[in-house]
Amino acid sequence: MKELVKDIRNGNKDDDNMDWDKFRDSTVYKNENEDIRDCIDLANKVGGKLGDYEIVRCFDNVNYYKEKYTDEKGIKNEQNASKQREVNQSQSQQQQEVNQSQSQNEGDVSQTQNSSDVNPPEGCDSSYPDICISISSAKLSCFDIPYKNFKVLLPDRHEFDSDGDGIGCEG
Repeated sequence: MKELVKDIRNGNKDDDNMDWDKFRDSTVYKNENEDIRDCIDLANKVGGKLGDYEIVRCFDNVNYYKEKYTDEKGIKNEQNASKQREVNQSQSQQQQEVNQSQSQNEGDVSQTQNSSDVNPPEGCDSSYPDICISISSAKLSCFDIPYKNFKVLLPDRHEFDSDGDGIGCEG
């Protein structure tokens, strides 16, 4: 697992949609300690898919997803986890549409539109109209989400658009 995490961090392994069955049957997964396996299991369950960055999160902090989907009393927050699963499933399709749209409009990106001009789905941050980032999400980084090259409007609360060109998590 240590080598896999090293490869992910170095960019030698980049897979935002890993084959869960294949990974679960791998010796890397089976030889890891139970806490890390439980964390990876929860990451896959909550996200509806497993991304390489989730493995790194679990390797760094086996309680990362437990803490993220647990309320202040220590009770697992199934409602938030369920909502996140729904959001992640719909975002896959949205991301494909965004990528097609961006390839058609390459070079024609502007951040003149503000998020107040957009009507997002309920519970989603209007600063990111092409994907759904929950308005109740804690501060996130591009490392925390599986999406790249999506439209960003002001205000960019999570600072996904580091260069101010209207495109978040470019890569």
